[in-house]
Amino acid sequence: MKLPNDIKENYENQTDLYRNIKRKVFICYRAQDQEKIDEIVKALENEYGFNSCWIMERNLPFGVIRYDELIKDAIDNCEYFLVVTSKRSMYSKDVQSEMDYALKQNKPRIEYILDEESKGIARTEFFKQYFDGLEWIDGSQGPQYQEIIKRIEK
Repeated sequence: MKLPNDIKENYENQTDLYRNIKRKVFICYRAQDQEKIDEIVKALENEYGFNSCWIMERNLPFGVIRYDELIKDAIDNCEYFLVVTSKRSMYSKDVQSEMDYALKQNKPRIEYILDEESKGIARTEFFKQYFDGLEWIDGSQGPQYQEIIKRIEK
């Protein structure tokens, strides 16, 4: 049986969500920031196409127990590593682990700040060292999604 093109395309898109494929950006974040993450993904995927960003909420298969290897594979298969920094993400062991792995893989890193606290005294030593010398994109006063795209295009 031959599937109509629109059904076939939809099925392939759904299958690609979980496949280990090349993507433009791996987005590292804390789940509590999902609303802002969805906005960032929409902006980036308007620029680079559907499924060009890897995010845990969408691309990690449901019910996976040992997800750390899948995340490492996803980082390996992305061109850029975007950390969405918030006061919550700075204290997340999962976020720190992903950042550590991306650094070891020498992935180009971009930091997008969500809140004022992340720029000031609340900034952890881990984040200070990880982004030492790299300029962040300040989204604390409003969306700066085009700035992320500009960094990717450099």
